[in-house]
Amino acid sequence: MSERMPHAATSAGAGEPPAFPEAAAGARPRRSASGRGAAVARALIATVFVIALAVIALATVWPIYRTVWLVVTAGGAMLAGAAIALTAVLRRWRWPAVLLAILVGYFALGLPLAMPRSLSSPEESLRGLVELAAAPVTAWKQLVTVSMPVGSYHALLVPAFILFLAASVVSFRSAWRGRLPLLVVVPWLVAQMFGIAFGTSASSESLRLGALALHAPREAALGAAGFAVAIWYLAWHARDSRRRALGRGARPAAPGLPASAPAVRVRKPRAPLGARLRRTALAGVVLLTAIAVAVPTASALSASATRDVLRTAVDPAEHLAQQPSPLAAYRGSFTDDWFDRELFRVTGEGEVDRLRLAVLGGYDGTRASVGLSAVSAGPDSPDAPASEDPGIPALSGQSSVFERVPTHQRPGDGARATLDIEILGYEGVWMPSAGRLLDVRFSGDRRDALSDGFFYDHAASAAVQLERLRQGDRYLLDVEQASEPVRLEALSNPRAPMGALAEVVPESLKEWVSSQRLGDDAAALAELISRLRERGYRSHALELPASGAEWARALPGYRFEPSLAGHSSDRIDALFTALIEKQRSTEAVSNERLVAAVGDDEQFAVAAALIARQLGFDARVVLGFVLDGTARTATGAPGIPACEDGVCRGGNLTAWVEVGGAGGEWAAVDATPQARHPLAPDDDTLRDPRLDTEVVPENAREQRPPQLEPSGGDERSPDAVDPGLDLSWLWPALTVAGWTLLALAVLSAPFLSVIAAKVRRRRRRRRAPDAASRVTGAWDEYVDLAVDHSRARQGALTREELAVLHSSPRAVQIARHADAAAFAPPGAVGHDPAAVWALVDAERAELAASAGARGRLRAAISLRSLPRGLRRTGSHRPVRRSLRAARTSSRRRRRGA
Repeated sequence: MSERMPHAATSAGAGEPPAFPEAAAGARPRRSASGRGAAVARALIATVFVIALAVIALATVWPIYRTVWLVVTAGGAMLAGAAIALTAVLRRWRWPAVLLAILVGYFALGLPLAMPRSLSSPEESLRGLVELAAAPVTAWKQLVTVSMPVGSYHALLVPAFILFLAASVVSFRSAWRGRLPLLVVVPWLVAQMFGIAFGTSASSESLRLGALALHAPREAALGAAGFAVAIWYLAWHARDSRRRALGRGARPAAPGLPASAPAVRVRKPRAPLGARLRRTALAGVVLLTAIAVAVPTASALSASATRDVLRTAVDPAEHLAQQPSPLAAYRGSFTDDWFDRELFRVTGEGEVDRLRLAVLGGYDGTRASVGLSAVSAGPDSPDAPASEDPGIPALSGQSSVFERVPTHQRPGDGARATLDIEILGYEGVWMPSAGRLLDVRFSGDRRDALSDGFFYDHAASAAVQLERLRQGDRYLLDVEQASEPVRLEALSNPRAPMGALAEVVPESLKEWVSSQRLGDDAAALAELISRLRERGYRSHALELPASGAEWARALPGYRFEPSLAGHSSDRIDALFTALIEKQRSTEAVSNERLVAAVGDDEQFAVAAALIARQLGFDARVVLGFVLDGTARTATGAPGIPACEDGVCRGGNLTAWVEVGGAGGEWAAVDATPQARHPLAPDDDTLRDPRLDTEVVPENAREQRPPQLEPSGGDERSPDAVDPGLDLSWLWPALTVAGWTLLALAVLSAPFLSVIAAKVRRRRRRRRAPDAASRVTGAWDEYVDLAVDHSRARQGALTREELAVLHSSPRAVQIARHADAAAFAPPGAVGHDPAAVWALVDAERAELAASAGARGRLRAAISLRSLPRGLRRTGSHRPVRRSLRAARTSSRRRRRGA
C-alpha cells in the first residue's frame, strides 16, 4: 500500500514553478548529437574489448574440441548474447527478464549450434532436445571422460555454448551500460579457466630463445594476452568514467535558481601532449615489465611441476580406452628388434612362478580388452568414452574396476613374496605384477608421479600405471599368492550364462567342441585345451625374411608355416574351421596326424577362453611372463621359454588362460601351440563318402504338403489367414508424441510458472480475510495490471495521482475506494469489495481489448509486476520513470483517438 509522501517532484505549492521543470513534466534531458555520438563511440570501443577477450577465451578452449564447429558455436552464442544484451539495455530489462531470455535462447539455438548432428531427422531432433535439456548437468562430466579432441560428439559442445552465451550477455550488457566493469572482464576469465580445467595436462612444446627456454609458450601467451586486455579495458573504463564525471554538461546550481541562471560547469584542465604521452608510456612499460617477469617465472615453475587438470582426477577407464589391446601387439615382441631386448629385471625373495602384465576379461568379437563397460558401470565411474556400443561382452563374471589402493593391504593366509622390478627397455601403461598385492613402493626421480598414476584391480590382480613405465623406473612389490597352485581338473563348473558373448562365438568352435564328445566338466575342458594345443602349430609371422627370424632359429628343427595376426571372431573361426576340415578328411585319431591350425598365443589363448566359456566356466586372458618354467600347470606342449636369471625379454612374452570355478578360484592354463610337429600331410585313407539312396515304391505318387497354420497345424489357405489389426505404427507415434509434449512442457514451464504466480496472487488478494484488505488488494491488482501493460509505475505517487496519470476514470474510482479503505477506522469500510473488483475486471477487459493478442500474451508473461514490492521508492528515478511512462501512454491514446 503506497501512501502520499513528500517528494521533490510533487512538493511545489500551487502557483509555484517546480524546481526541476523537466522532471516534473516527466521528461528526461535529451542528449545532444555530439553526446549521442560519444556514447556510440564508447559502446563500440567496449565491444572491441569484449570481442578481444572472447577470442582469447576461444583460443584457450580450442584444444578441447579442435573442430570448426567450436567457432560456429561460440560465434552464434556471442551473436545471440549480444542481441539479448542490446535488447535488455534498450528495454531496461532487469535480471529476471535477462535470465529468461538466456533460457529461451539456449533452447532455441542449442540444437543447430551445439548439437548439429541432431538435425538429421525429426526423431533425432526430439531426442536431441531431451539431451539438450539434460546437458547442463551431464555434459560437464562427459567432457572430462572422452578422449581429446572431443569434436562435436553428442552434447559435448553444450558446455562451450552455455559459457559463451552467458559470458556474452553479462559482458555486453555491462559494457554498454557503462557500469560494473569487472563484469565485462570476469566472464571471459572464467572461460579461460574452463579451457584450462577441462583441457589436457600436456603443455605446448617449449620455445627456445637462445639460452632461454620458455616452457608452455602457448599457455603463457594466452594468459598474458588475457591479462593485458583486461587491465587495458579496466584502465580505459576508469579514465573514461572520470572524464565524463568531470566534463558533464551544465546543471542548475540550486533548485531555487531561475532557469536563466548560469550553469555550473566542471572541467579538468587538459594536460599537455608530452605529459599524456609520458603517462601512457609509463603505464605500458609497467604492464610489459609485469608480463616479462611473470611469464618466464611461471614458465620456469611449470617446467618441473605436474599440470593437474580435471582429466587427471577421473577413473582410469578413459585412459585405458585410448590404449591398444596389448594382445593385438603380441607379435611385435617376436620381431628381431624386440625378441632379445631386455624389458625388465626381477629379483626378490619368495617363489613366484608367473608375472602378470595385463588381464583381459572382455571380448567383443574384434579384440580382447580389460572390459571398460565393467569399469564404467560403477556409480562414481565415468561413462565409456566415445562409444556407440552398449558394452563389451565379458569373458569372466567379474567386473574390472581399477582404483587407487592404500599404501598397505592386510595379508591373508597365502605365501608372501617380495619382488624388486627394474624397468630396462619396457615402456607402457601395463604394469608387471604378481599375485595379490599387499604393498607397492616406487623409487627414483619419478616416484611421486608413479604413485599418483598407479591403479590396481583387486578382482583380476592387475595393475596399470597411467604415467607409463619407462627405462629407469623401479618399484618394490610385496605380494601374496596361493601356497599351492589351483589345478584345472579340481574346479567345479559354475555353468555361467554366455550372455552377449554368445553372439561373437564362432559356430565352428561350437561344432568342434561338440564333435570331441568329452562333456562339460573341468577334466573335459583340460582335455579340449590339450587337444587344441597339440593340433595347433606355432607361428609368429605371415612370412619370414630371407635371413630368417630369431624366434624361428630358437626352435630346434622348426619348419615355418605362415599365419595371420589378429584374434577376431573371423580369425578364430578360421582356426577351428581348419581343425574340423582336417578331422573330416581322415580317419586318424592321433593328435600328430590332426595338426591343422596355425597361430600363436594371441589366437590360441582367446580360443581356449572361448572354449571355457562355451562349457560354462568363467575365463580371462592373461598376458605376462613365466619366471619358473617347471611350474606350468597345463600338460602337453611346452610353452614360451621362461625368463632367464630374472631378466625378461621380448621373446619371453606369453599369453595364458585363467579359468574360474564355482568357488571363485582361478586356475592358470597355458595355451601356446606346439612347434614339434608341422602340419599333417594329406591322408590317403580318406573316409568313403556316404551316398544315401532313397528307395521309392513303384505305385507311389508325389503329394505336396499342405500349407499349415504354424500354431495349430491345420490346413488353411493363405487367403483365409487374418493378419489382424496392424498396430506397429502405434508405439513409434506415441513415442514421438510423448517426446514432443515433453519438449513443449520444458519450453513452456517458465511462462506457465509466471502465469500461475499471477493467478495465485490475484486469488489471494480477492480472498483476503477483511474487506479493507480486499479493497486495497484490488488497487494493487490494478497497479500490477497496468505495469504489465507497460503503463507508469506508482513509485512515490499517491494512488489518485497515478490514476490521473493513467487517464482512467475507473482507476480514479478504485484509487478513491482504496484510500477510503486504507485511512478509515477498522471495520468502518462502507464500500463493497465486490464492486471494486468489478471495476478492476472491467479495466482488465479494456486493457486486453486495446492491447491485441500479442499485447495480451506479453502482459500475461511479463515479469514487470512480480518484483514490484522489492523496488526502491525513495529516489527520484521511479517518479521520473512513472511520469515518462504516463506521457508515453497519453501519446499512444491520442494517436488512437
